Amino acid sequence: MALAATASLAACQDDDFVAPAFLHIDAIVVDTTADAQITTGFNETRRPGFTRSDIPFCNVYAYYTGGRKAEFLGHFEMPFTIPVLSDSDIDSLEVYPAIAQSGIYGTQPAYPFLDRICIKKKNPTDTLRFVPGDTLRFDTLHTAYDMRYITLHLFEHFEHYEGLAFDSVITWNTNAPDEACSGSGYGSVTVPDSVAYVDFAIKKTFTVPYTAYSNLYLELDTRSDIPFEIYMTAAYTTGGSEDTRGIVMVNPSSDWKHLYINLGRTWSWFNHPSSLKISFSALNEDGTGGTVRLDNVKLMSTTKMFL
Repeated sequence: MALAATASLAACQDDDFVAPAFLHIDAIVVDTTADAQITTGFNETRRPGFTRSDIPFCNVYAYYTGGRKAEFLGHFEMPFTIPVLSDSDIDSLEVYPAIAQSGIYGTQPAYPFLDRICIKKKNPTDTLRFVPGDTLRFDTLHTAYDMRYITLHLFEHFEHYEGLAFDSVITWNTNAPDEACSGSGYGSVTVPDSVAYVDFAIKKTFTVPYTAYSNLYLELDTRSDIPFEIYMTAAYTTGGSEDTRGIVMVNPSSDWKHLYINLGRTWSWFNHPSSLKISFSALNEDGTGGTVRLDNVKLMSTTKMFL
């Protein structure tokens, strides 16, 4: 019986089996741009919060030595360790930061406002290779906003040194470092339990040129006891009357969370007008009231496209 079992196991062995290599990435963080400039002459030291981010996902491509076609290794949630069926030298790995769009985990596109991360050999004698049985490990990777292609329409960080972009409904808390998401200031709107909602808005009308490759996003940090909705106001035709449409409902959060809100669908409903406004409504859904807190509000457009 023992001999028969041994023979059976031997028959199941695959002489062609090759152990996979592995790739590991822990996290991606956003740094200040290389020249520490945005578009209006300020830098990260002076304006805290610009590089606040939440990048839970990435797309990974491998470019192998010898001119082989790029291989898409996949879309992953970090941290991850994946098997790679390859025994090859690598010219480069390209990692594209991806986000939970509009706070929805099921929608996870690569975020075109950030630089792709290109991992290459530092000199020709270095080895960058997938080795069967070994792990090619990267702990924290770094990216930055690619300001060559970005138009920054607004960055409201609620700090001391300039006027507020929001209307007077919002309270500007200017000396609250323990409560702010970053820096020492944040904005808040409190809804009493006696009213159903409180509306507030960004005062500026934004001019956003449209091309076939335009991306338009609102980024913000929020900590809220109650839900709030974000709206766009614009005209469907040049010179026509304005209308207001809802963009997204943001759920309450007991901790500060960073959101990337795609305005593209609502913008397209308005036929991509060049002028638009952004407003908000804090909602007292359960009748108990509460406070919406905002920090690091950015409105940006770009014509940059990823692969």
